[in-house]
Amino acid sequence: MNNFLKQARQSILLATMGTLALVLAGCSDGSSSQNSALSVSITDAPVDGVQAVVIEFTKVQVNSSSGTLDFTLETPKQIDLLQLTNGRSEFLLDEQILAAGEYQWIRLFVDVTDTTHSYVTDSTGDHPLEIPSNDQTGLKINRPFSISTDGTAAFVIDFDLRKSLHLPSSAGRPYKLRPTLRMVSATVVGGITGTVDTTLVDDPACTDLNASGGTVGGSVYVYSGASVIPVDVNINLTTVQPLSTGSVTLNSNDSSWHYTLAFLEPDMDYTVAFTCHASLDDPDTSDTSVVFHTPETVHVISGTTTHDIHDAP
Repeated sequence: MNNFLKQARQSILLATMGTLALVLAGCSDGSSSQNSALSVSITDAPVDGVQAVVIEFTKVQVNSSSGTLDFTLETPKQIDLLQLTNGRSEFLLDEQILAAGEYQWIRLFVDVTDTTHSYVTDSTGDHPLEIPSNDQTGLKINRPFSISTDGTAAFVIDFDLRKSLHLPSSAGRPYKLRPTLRMVSATVVGGITGTVDTTLVDDPACTDLNASGGTVGGSVYVYSGASVIPVDVNINLTTVQPLSTGSVTLNSNDSSWHYTLAFLEPDMDYTVAFTCHASLDDPDTSDTSVVFHTPETVHVISGTTTHDIHDAP
């Protein structure tokens, strides 16, 4: 009996040592540490005239020199882009494991089959949404990026509906989404937040204030670089265009007007300009009715930069 117990203890010890050896081997094996992670989130810059823009995402593709990887969402994800303004975002991929290396692009696939999947809500109800490029190529973002060994790459994709959403060509036709997608790092990122002088918002010519029932008092447009002359959105032009926009909304606690421009590359100069006519901004044309207040240059650092917009003295 004593010999049996001795042999049993030796067997347990050997089994434990074997397990420990496997664990240590796994920790020291270079090939097992090559997996890294990718996170992808969605955000949006606001647009006027609609109450919801719902898109159902089904799949995310990423491409590297080794080929294309598909990440099909276990359950298609419906997201109302208008709920993701002012710095809010929502995950499509949350630390999805993939190999470290160099990647060339990301592609999003959505289901616009009918209004049970994707739709636009305006004052007359829900309407179909059409994305011309979706069936053939999905929504492609040509933005190379790297993922380091045992690292996590996190990105935010901005749909910017003020540029991307187009009104129906005629009654009964669908809204069109021609996405102007912007992808930035979610880990090294800056933003601008501040207030707008009440005098600017209360101007009798403030179209936005009237169009929104008094809840939106204009928009702040942001441009890459210092001392940029502001222009409205016109996707048909190759000249300077706003990088993004942010609505100026009322803070009911102190009756001040606030704006947020999120997900900007840090350590850069930007030009910000206020307009109270963003609701007149048609993304297909240049609109002389969109008048801007004097533009100002803001240097953005990592994190949040505060900049208040005042009326001229």
